[in-house]
Amino acid sequence: MVKHGRTSATIELPLRLAMRSEGGNWNTYIAQSDTMEDATLVGSINLAFVQRDDRKEMYITFMRAALADVIEGLTGERPTTDTRDAPEHERTRE
Repeated sequence: MVKHGRTSATIELPLRLAMRSEGGNWNTYIAQSDTMEDATLVGSINLAFVQRDDRKEMYITFMRAALADVIEGLTGERPTTDTRDAPEHERTRE
């Protein structure tokens, strides 16, 4: 959930960044908070580049910042985010 803060209220936008291992890539989507239906692919990186935890965190940080930049450009305010595990039915099966 992305929260857009204003001085008088907080608006919760029903969207999230969803990251999925698909084929040889880790794909990043903007999706509704409760479904992947109509999700939009916004980034992708070869899995070989994010095997190390520090590199994975760098990619996650980059994608969050990119989404925040877009929201800030549209609203004039930088959103805050929280981190949640993917819903059980969307988790990658190893």
